[in-house]
Amino acid sequence: MMYGYSGGGDWFGHTLFGGFFMIIVWVAVIFFVVWVVRELSTGSRNSGGRTDGGKAALDILKERYAKGELTKEQFESMKKEIERS
Repeated sequence: MMYGYSGGGDWFGHTLFGGFFMIIVWVAVIFFVVWVVRELSTGSRNSGGRTDGGKAALDILKERYAKGELTKEQFESMKKEIERS
């Protein structure tokens, strides 16, 4: 009798699925690291009054004023608020 020997089929099955799941784990880890780096870099980009589209808040305010969406008083008030932050 040979203890621990199961004919080789089980060993191949465990190795195959173990390797497959290990690849999935590494892909998930790499994806997570890339996601964290992108979030951190996006956070630093948005801190300068920029929106997700890359326009500065003051530029958007000027566009809204030019379209007539804001009065002069509203524009000046919002402009002062943006320049303070």
